[in-house]
Amino acid sequence: MSSQNAGWQRPEPEGPRRRWNPWLIALLAVAGAVVALAALGALIEAGEGTDPGPDETPTVTVTETETATEPAQEPPTETVTSTATETAPPPDAPEDIPEEPPGDAPDTDVYYENCDEAPGPLTPGDPGYRDELDRDDDGVACEAN
Repeated sequence: MSSQNAGWQRPEPEGPRRRWNPWLIALLAVAGAVVALAALGALIEAGEGTDPGPDETPTVTVTETETATEPAQEPPTETVTSTATETAPPPDAPEDIPEEPPGDAPDTDVYYENCDEAPGPLTPGDPGYRDELDRDDDGVACEAN
Protein backbone atom coordinates (compact mmCIF):
# COMPACT_ATOMS: atom_id res chain seq x y z
CA MET A 1 0.00 0.00 0.00
CA SER A 2 2.91 2.33 0.63
CA SER A 3 4.03 1.90 -2.97
CA GLN A 4 0.75 3.41 -4.17
CA ASN A 5 1.10 6.55 -2.01
CA ALA A 6 4.86 6.96 -2.43
CA GLY A 7 4.63 9.68 -5.06
CA TRP A 8 1.64 11.48 -3.55
CA GLN A 9 2.17 14.85 -1.92
CA ARG A 10 -0.30 17.12 -0.29
CA PRO A 11 -1.28 19.89 -2.71
CA GLU A 12 -0.25 23.39 -1.66
CA PRO A 13 -3.21 25.75 -1.12
CA GLU A 14 -3.54 28.48 -3.67
CA GLY A 15 -3.12 32.10 -2.67
CA PRO A 16 -1.38 33.59 0.36
CA ARG A 17 -1.36 31.62 3.56
CA ARG A 18 -3.66 33.01 6.25
CA ARG A 19 -2.15 33.94 9.57
CA TRP A 20 -3.85 34.52 12.90
CA ASN A 21 -3.87 38.07 14.11
CA PRO A 22 -2.05 38.33 17.50
CA TRP A 23 -4.81 40.60 18.84
CA LEU A 24 -7.41 38.01 17.97
CA ILE A 25 -5.44 35.32 19.81
CA ALA A 26 -5.18 37.54 22.90
CA LEU A 27 -8.91 38.31 22.77
CA LEU A 28 -9.79 34.62 22.56
CA ALA A 29 -7.49 33.85 25.52
CA VAL A 30 -9.13 36.55 27.68
CA ALA A 31 -12.62 35.36 26.72
CA GLY A 32 -11.68 31.78 27.62
CA ALA A 33 -10.37 32.91 31.01
CA VAL A 34 -13.59 34.83 31.75
CA VAL A 35 -15.74 31.81 30.87
CA ALA A 36 -13.58 29.54 33.05
CA LEU A 37 -13.83 31.90 36.04
CA ALA A 38 -17.60 32.18 35.64
CA ALA A 39 -17.95 28.39 35.60
CA LEU A 40 -15.74 28.07 38.67
CA GLY A 41 -17.78 30.69 40.52
CA ALA A 42 -21.00 28.86 39.68
CA LEU A 43 -19.57 25.58 41.01
CA ILE A 44 -18.44 27.18 44.26
CA GLU A 45 -21.79 28.89 44.74
CA ALA A 46 -23.67 25.66 44.10
CA GLY A 47 -21.64 23.84 46.76
CA GLU A 48 -22.28 26.44 49.49
CA GLY A 49 -26.07 25.96 49.54
CA THR A 50 -26.05 22.28 50.50
CA ASP A 51 -26.78 21.47 54.09
CA PRO A 52 -26.02 18.10 55.56
CA GLY A 53 -29.18 16.04 55.81
CA PRO A 54 -30.53 14.60 59.06
CA ASP A 55 -28.69 11.34 58.45
CA GLU A 56 -25.45 13.10 57.77
CA THR A 57 -23.41 14.47 60.63
CA PRO A 58 -20.50 16.77 59.99
CA THR A 59 -17.10 15.30 60.73
CA VAL A 60 -14.49 17.39 62.49
CA THR A 61 -10.85 16.44 62.14
CA VAL A 62 -8.26 17.93 64.50
CA THR A 63 -4.68 17.92 63.36
CA GLU A 64 -1.88 18.72 65.76
CA THR A 65 1.42 19.81 64.30
CA GLU A 66 4.71 20.00 66.13
CA THR A 67 7.43 22.20 64.79
CA ALA A 68 10.94 21.09 65.51
CA THR A 69 13.43 23.87 65.95
CA GLU A 70 17.16 23.53 65.77
CA PRO A 71 19.25 24.83 68.68
CA ALA A 72 20.53 28.33 68.18
CA GLN A 73 23.90 28.45 66.53
CA GLU A 74 26.58 30.96 67.21
CA PRO A 75 27.08 33.52 64.46
CA PRO A 76 29.97 32.66 62.16
CA THR A 77 33.26 34.30 62.98
CA GLU A 78 34.95 36.47 60.42
CA THR A 79 38.52 35.85 59.46
CA VAL A 80 40.40 38.89 58.23
CA THR A 81 43.50 38.29 56.20
CA SER A 82 45.83 41.10 55.28
CA THR A 83 48.44 40.88 52.60
CA ALA A 84 51.50 43.06 52.39
CA THR A 85 53.01 43.71 49.00
CA GLU A 86 56.66 44.52 48.65
CA THR A 87 57.91 45.92 45.38
CA ALA A 88 61.23 44.54 44.23
CA PRO A 89 63.53 46.45 41.88
CA PRO A 90 63.29 45.52 38.20
CA PRO A 91 65.41 42.46 37.35
CA ASP A 92 67.49 44.24 34.72
CA ALA A 93 68.49 47.12 37.03
CA PRO A 94 72.17 47.13 37.99
CA GLU A 95 72.74 46.20 41.60
CA ASP A 96 76.12 47.78 42.21
CA ILE A 97 75.92 51.35 40.97
CA PRO A 98 78.79 53.28 42.51
CA GLU A 99 77.67 56.42 44.27
CA GLU A 100 79.62 59.62 44.04
CA PRO A 101 80.71 61.37 47.17
CA PRO A 102 78.23 64.15 47.91
CA GLY A 103 80.85 66.89 47.84
CA ASP A 104 82.10 66.21 44.31
CA ALA A 105 80.29 67.89 41.45
CA PRO A 106 80.26 65.98 38.16
CA ASP A 107 82.62 67.16 35.49
CA THR A 108 80.37 68.62 32.81
CA ASP A 109 83.20 69.28 30.39
CA VAL A 110 83.60 65.57 29.53
CA TYR A 111 81.76 64.53 26.35
CA TYR A 112 81.80 61.10 24.75
CA GLU A 113 80.62 61.00 21.14
CA ASN A 114 79.59 57.33 21.52
CA CYS A 115 80.11 54.40 23.87
CA ASP A 116 83.32 53.36 22.09
CA GLU A 117 84.98 56.49 23.55
CA ALA A 118 83.61 55.96 27.08
CA PRO A 119 85.91 54.22 29.59
CA GLY A 120 83.14 51.84 30.71
CA PRO A 121 79.60 51.88 32.06
CA LEU A 122 78.37 55.34 33.02
CA THR A 123 75.65 56.17 35.54
CA PRO A 124 73.86 59.48 36.08
CA GLY A 125 76.31 61.83 37.76
CA ASP A 126 79.39 60.29 36.07
CA PRO A 127 81.40 62.68 33.90
CA GLY A 128 80.21 62.31 30.29
CA TYR A 129 76.95 60.53 31.10
CA ARG A 130 73.98 61.55 28.99
CA ASP A 131 70.63 59.94 28.21
CA GLU A 132 71.47 59.42 24.53
CA LEU A 133 74.17 56.88 25.51
CA ASP A 134 71.73 54.85 27.65
CA ARG A 135 69.94 52.81 24.96
CA ASP A 136 67.73 50.66 27.22
CA ASP A 137 66.83 53.47 29.68
CA ASP A 138 67.88 51.52 32.76
CA GLY A 139 70.10 54.27 34.21
CA VAL A 140 73.40 52.79 33.02
CA ALA A 141 74.96 54.01 29.77
CA CYS A 142 77.54 52.12 27.72
CA GLU A 143 77.11 48.95 29.73
CA ALA A 144 78.03 46.67 26.80
CA ASN A 145 81.72 47.78 26.89
